Amino acid sequence: MKKNILITGGNSEIGCSLIEKIYKEIDANLYSTRYQGESIKEKVRKEFKIDFSNVNNEIKNEISSLDISHLVLIHGTIMRDTLMDHEKLEEILQVNLLSSIEMIKLVLSGMIERNYGRIVIVNTASLEIGGGKFSFSYSLSKSGLKHTVKHLAKHYSNYNILTNSISPGFIDTKFHNKSKSKEEISERKKNIKNITTVDEVTNSIKSLLLDNRSITGQDIIIDGGE
Repeated sequence: MKKNILITGGNSEIGCSLIEKIYKEIDANLYSTRYQGESIKEKVRKEFKIDFSNVNNEIKNEISSLDISHLVLIHGTIMRDTLMDHEKLEEILQVNLLSSIEMIKLVLSGMIERNYGRIVIVNTASLEIGGGKFSFSYSLSKSGLKHTVKHLAKHYSNYNILTNSISPGFIDTKFHNKSKSKEEISERKKNIKNITTVDEVTNSIKSLLLDNRSITGQDIIIDGGE
């Protein structure tokens, strides 16, 4: 069976690295999504331009018809906010959590029918310590994804659908730097001896996606001891 792999946020630094690794290793139908940034349509079978704050019904129908066997959720947004000031809460919950659940629902029926599926969600290691002070809404949305992983593992593993998450600590990427000041970034770099790399994250995703036969419901933290 040829693998049909959908990677949301495929043009992110993690997404591009993952697609490159998969492309070199196996013959698969690769699909990706992007909202902003550079297109990578030459590297995949099809690239969907999706605004995850409001996913187009036509795109939903097309994704449902692709018979996706492997799903990786990388897309997301982050903004600086606190518990006392979270005017973007609904938007962040929609993009990070609700749209991810929507993507899972689009492919889950086919996985059940096929009696096979692999789902990997990119989460965040900061949940283990209550999230960052200035990323309340982001951490809240990611907590919902952590529950989603446990729910899918508990109720769908009997269909040979294995679901896990990879939770990186600080990575020196554009996305991770978006919600932090230069001082905060400098301080974190100084305090972490082994900063997590994109390559480490994508190797772990690829392993859970392509080689996994029994691991499910797990959250793999990669944070260099942070």
